Amino acid sequence: MDIAIAGAGIGGPAAGAMLAQAGHDVTIYDQFAAPAPVGSGLVIQPVGPNDTPGLAIHRSALFATLHGVAVAAGVKVVPGHKVIGAQAGRLHFEGGGVADPADLVIDASGARSTISPLRARDLPHAAIWGTVDWPDGCGLPVDELTQRYRRADRMIGVLPIGTLPGETTGKAAIFWSLPRDGHEVWVRCGLDGWRDEVRALWPEFAPFAEQITEPAQMAMAHYSRGTLRRPWGEKLAIIGDAAHRASPQLGQSANMALLDAAALAAALEHTDGAAALRLYAAARRWHVRVYQAMSWAFTPQYQSDSRILPVLRTGCFIRSVACRRCRRC
Repeated sequence: MDIAIAGAGIGGPAAGAMLAQAGHDVTIYDQFAAPAPVGSGLVIQPVGPNDTPGLAIHRSALFATLHGVAVAAGVKVVPGHKVIGAQAGRLHFEGGGVADPADLVIDASGARSTISPLRARDLPHAAIWGTVDWPDGCGLPVDELTQRYRRADRMIGVLPIGTLPGETTGKAAIFWSLPRDGHEVWVRCGLDGWRDEVRALWPEFAPFAEQITEPAQMAMAHYSRGTLRRPWGEKLAIIGDAAHRASPQLGQSANMALLDAAALAAALEHTDGAAALRLYAAARRWHVRVYQAMSWAFTPQYQSDSRILPVLRTGCFIRSVACRRCRRC
């Protein structure tokens, strides 16, 4: 098959690599002048009941791996093409260009997709993210995500993410929750005030916050929730955030895109056409629904203005830890 993919983020190169390895002719179109990741740290987590730990890495490390495998498998990457739509197997680009007809278009262009019909609901809280060096002697574990909360309206996090491609210095992804419209206020209040606030809430965070000297080092990330009932159409498959979106509390966005890509590739091994797209959707349906339900239930406990839900969250967490330590049951 001739397959055209919109988006060279995480899902796009993953799908492209698997499909090219299966013998398909794959082309990825991306809006950037050169393919590059967008975002900071993430966690690749195992699926199912097992004790395998998650792998915390910078998005660029995962991207470099996927991009390298895709190119080695024969995927053609075409930069500088911003997709604005798709119709009957043809991608349409900003400026009036149209791609050659494809047997299948895969929308892997993320939450800002111009192809997907998904209309997600904006979530009231967001976060700012940045990448800094891991400070020596900070006292925090280098193999754990560590977070601190003030109720649910303030959240600070430190995620050790190892090294970036081509570098040797250990890095950390840091994040700070804000209301959806709170970025302008945060910038206006100044970094000194922010550092004082986070230092008062969590003194160990100080050496991380001190590395932020310009507001631009912390990128604002907005979140939304929604799921397509049918993530496919005529010669079209939709994967990743273009098909389903949720808050980052469960840390599953990249995982979900990878699982979508794997399910689509597996479906195309068994059949083709609309039957393959229906098989892909069926394979992912219940996992996506469970994930979305859990995200809906957990997010207000960690990011909201509620004063009651944080108490329930903390109580349940303490009981859970006590139960794991006891192991009597």
